[in-house]
Amino acid sequence: MTKRKTVEFKGAWMDGRMPDALVITRLRTESATIDPAPVLAALCRSMELWRFDQKRQAAEPEPAEWAGLVAAIAVDSPVTHEGALLLTRRIGALPAQVLAWIDTALFEDRRIGRVQLIARLTESPNDQDAQVLRDALERVRVFLENVRGKRGPRHAVGPHLRRVVALLVEQGIPSVRARVLAADLLRLCGIPAPEGRSQLAALVRE
Repeated sequence: MTKRKTVEFKGAWMDGRMPDALVITRLRTESATIDPAPVLAALCRSMELWRFDQKRQAAEPEPAEWAGLVAAIAVDSPVTHEGALLLTRRIGALPAQVLAWIDTALFEDRRIGRVQLIARLTESPNDQDAQVLRDALERVRVFLENVRGKRGPRHAVGPHLRRVVALLVEQGIPSVRARVLAADLLRLCGIPAPEGRSQLAALVRE
């Protein structure tokens, strides 16, 4: 099993552990001519990305918590330069869906973008722009009071499947067998690839 450091995510330790022996056994069962090294490397990278994404999404607030996050953002009056900078950080930390609703509220009410408004407020704090932002946040908060449900879909399986399938095809495995084998390998590693051949073919074509 391996664990290595990568640079894509600011030097965070990425967990690429996987059942190497089981993967090699499955490859050997399929064909003794398959070189396991590139396949193991691809699966290691897939596990790093999969686990990183799972942890990231697990840390994100549930939709039912969004209204509370918006309500917690206070736009002081009078607004100061330091307060505007704090607003920039706090609003920027909101989930992407919430930011989209704030953008919509601002555009519909005042025909102004969020980035433009906050930049103007930071450069030259004024109560008029502060009130515009305050009204937009309140409008979004009221809307979000009725939002329920769970987070969006987890990390897509398709890119991982396609990467492994391509490596197997390069080593002479027919495409249909390569899709089935790649899905088996991903499931061995804990990535929930589908079993149906039509589903696998659809994922590879994406």
